[in-house]
Amino acid sequence: MSSARDLPDPLLQAGRDGGLRHSLAVALLILATLAATLPGFFRVPPVDRDEPRFAEATRQMLASGNFVDIRFQDEPRYNKPVGIYWLQAAAVAAGEGLGVPDARQAIWLYRLPSLLGVLAAVLLTYWAGLPLVGGRGALLGGLALATAILVGVEARLATTDAVLLATVVAMQGALARIYPRGRGWRQPVMPGLGPGIHEFAAPPPQEAADGRDRPGDDGGGVLGLALLFWVALALGVLVKGPITPMIAALTIAALVAVDRRAAWLKHLRPAIGLPLAILIVAPWLVAIGLASHGKFFSASLGTDMLAKVGGARESHGAPPLTYLAAVWGLFWPASALVPLAIVPTWRARAEPGVRFLLAWLVPAWIVFELVPTKLPHYVLPLLPALALLFGRWLADTAERVPPLWARLAAAALLGLGAAVLPLALFGAIARMDGYWSYRMVPFVLVAWALLGLALAKLWRGRLRTAFALTLAVAVATYGGVYQIGLPELRSLWISPRLAAAVATVPCTDPAVATAGDNEPSLVFLTRPDLLMTDGAGAARFLAGGGCRIAFVERRQEAAFRTALAAGGTRPALATTVSGVNLNGGHRLDIGVFAVYPKPP
Repeated sequence: MSSARDLPDPLLQAGRDGGLRHSLAVALLILATLAATLPGFFRVPPVDRDEPRFAEATRQMLASGNFVDIRFQDEPRYNKPVGIYWLQAAAVAAGEGLGVPDARQAIWLYRLPSLLGVLAAVLLTYWAGLPLVGGRGALLGGLALATAILVGVEARLATTDAVLLATVVAMQGALARIYPRGRGWRQPVMPGLGPGIHEFAAPPPQEAADGRDRPGDDGGGVLGLALLFWVALALGVLVKGPITPMIAALTIAALVAVDRRAAWLKHLRPAIGLPLAILIVAPWLVAIGLASHGKFFSASLGTDMLAKVGGARESHGAPPLTYLAAVWGLFWPASALVPLAIVPTWRARAEPGVRFLLAWLVPAWIVFELVPTKLPHYVLPLLPALALLFGRWLADTAERVPPLWARLAAAALLGLGAAVLPLALFGAIARMDGYWSYRMVPFVLVAWALLGLALAKLWRGRLRTAFALTLAVAVATYGGVYQIGLPELRSLWISPRLAAAVATVPCTDPAVATAGDNEPSLVFLTRPDLLMTDGAGAARFLAGGGCRIAFVERRQEAAFRTALAAGGTRPALATTVSGVNLNGGHRLDIGVFAVYPKPP
């Protein structure tokens, strides 16, 4: 008698009902991802410091037509490869072609690769999870990933990490389908979204004896998966260097060590795949090596990567286990239910699907915990594995009342996330800007009403219903936080207000300098040749003739006025801008000084 274990891959040969269910699952994942990531996508200004650095370097790449060398103003930017800049340049060029006004200064166009990267990562997580945790587990895991706080943050930033996430999941999804063949297993696949299957089916004896692909075993499919593995790995290298090879190597090493066999690695077709990966990566590496006279490699591998491994960089040092403590916030709202899944998942560690996901998750997590420099997005490529382990547990778990401690822990985690984020913004806006953002209230009330329903279901053991409600809580919370709260926190957005002040000066295309506020967003929002100087340098700049504007922070004002008196320049104080620096939290009070020819 045939069973679901003998069915072919549903993404390739699903029957009508199975295909319909997969189509509905994909549609649901797309809707959930967009609902969780679009709020604030167009409204939040450029977020210092990394986002405007990437965006400005891309804008200069478009202006110069040099798509090999990467520069921020006159300085080379060699800490990351070129992949994300090409994607952002393509997005901006497409926006210009479609008639987007002032496309090169529209930050949301630079964010499009990140949004699409997250969307691709969620769908690829579902695809990767099908042979590992079954259809329902893959869907639940995809939903958990789509609504996670860290994923939503990266979808709204024009940086590398969301695109890197998509390449990692594509690579690991291919590896997940190749891995069973060396063990003599067939992949477990469901025709629809029914309960997950977590055991790999044993093949006929002859097939198990030699492990070779049989006529009906889709050998061409194996080659396609191998090529996908190597292409995704290479694209990941072009986006963020060695992260994708590291995760693949650690996953493979863990599986080989636990299984004590490596025969399945031949299905990766390294004789074909490795040259293909090199062919994808090498042309730009050779070009940037020649253009930079080798400085790219010393900067990216030495100054950026090895320095972070050897010690804390940019004041981001933290001890081991930091990520273990932080994941409850980074993976919210699904993290509220994760404590319930830990023991059942560990008990199922012998299942091949669970084994693969743990090999993806645990070794790389340990590496990131040991690296002194720690930033939240470092563990982003590991969240799909955590999401699928969570989805497997939730798909299989019986609807029963959890222990009291577990319900209290889940309620606390869920309630804290829904309460702390909006309340913190309420308080920040009131303290910094002096008013209450009442437009956030409807979102908060909806989120708290849904929170009450989710807690009631959780308390009665209706775990899948509680999870569905937690997703709704997250979407409502993100709507208030990103669409309303953050954009209205004016004190954080100093650069947009300074850029707006430039537009009030009665002359066209003024030259601009800044003293004391050197954030990259100011370059992106004003002009690429923005002069970054000190107070005395700003005074000399204003004396240069023509229409000129200088931003002078209060700490630089004494030197500025001394140099003005010595030079005889008398600029007009156009306005003042006050706020809080996002990086460091210190107060800034900036005068906007202008000199310009008098109108006739």
